[in-house]
Amino acid sequence: MNNLIDKVRRQLPLHVRDISWDGDNFVILGEDWRFSTSCVWRVLNEGQIKYACWDEKSEILIKEMVGEKIVSLDIQCERINVDPVFIMSGNKIVEIFSCSSLEPWEMQFLNGEIYIGNS
Repeated sequence: MNNLIDKVRRQLPLHVRDISWDGDNFVILGEDWRFSTSCVWRVLNEGQIKYACWDEKSEILIKEMVGEKIVSLDIQCERINVDPVFIMSGNKIVEIFSCSSLEPWEMQFLNGEIYIGNS
């Protein structure tokens, strides 16, 4: 996870070209990167949960982040350095929670680099 954080921080901000949730897969796309996961997630704003993956219309609500930028990348928990937290330019925070020990998420870059959660 530290390698991913270092790589992303060198490239910030990352422009969000598209974002989707189909009930199984959550995907954030940029011009030369892609983050995908089958894990649960939630979006915070102003210290409150704005919505989460299983909320009604979450697949529509996440579209409000298209065009925003990821301005920072952090880790979910200091105790276990596994899950990313994306800080968005619109003051939203996207938290990812691993729900599988096998490839819970991955982030790919156009140059071929792939980072896989829990590896």
